[in-house]
Amino acid sequence: CVGCVWVCCLNSNKQLPEMLENEVLVKIAKKHNKTPAQVLLRFINQKGISIIPKSTTPQRIVENFQVFIFLLFIVNIQNS
Repeated sequence: CVGCVWVCCLNSNKQLPEMLENEVLVKIAKKHNKTPAQVLLRFINQKGISIIPKSTTPQRIVENFQVFIFLLFIVNIQNS
């Protein structure tokens, strides 16, 4: 939505670990050979919402950049 500002602090959200274990999310992540977190970040980004992932772990920093090298399609979500 134009003019809307979305602020999301996932580190303080106690529901995040449960979301990352969601059966549909895990299935989509495996299909794309990505992590559930990468799929969530990509989904948010494809909705037009800017993402600012934060990590100090080198592997996760690389994974955060990799969210821009794949696309999610409605078919992926509906067939999972």
